Amino acid sequence: GYFATKIPNSNIYRSQDVISLKKNSYSFEGPIVCGTTNAGANRISLAYCPSQFSVVGGGYRIVSYISGGNAPDSSEPVPSLNAWSINAGGFPNACFKPVVVCQ
Repeated sequence: GYFATKIPNSNIYRSQDVISLKKNSYSFEGPIVCGTTNAGANRISLAYCPSQFSVVGGGYRIVSYISGGNAPDSSEPVPSLNAWSINAGGFPNACFKPVVVCQ
């Protein structure tokens, strides 16, 4: 499973230190994705780990938002793609960047 803790003062999550005490973690950002006015719309962006690393956590950065729309509909790992995915959903002008933490 993916056990993550929030890095203070950020929207980035990292793996629990018990997973690996000897490896360094690196974070990578994906492209900005913004919501749409279509209810139930899927607006996906992915942040990938390089092939020599594995996903150990992730999250998102808020780029811009409107009142009532300041979080993506989903933020989750995609193990088959070695990536972290966010879905900006149906809030126009709410924009996010996915962040993946790799080891």
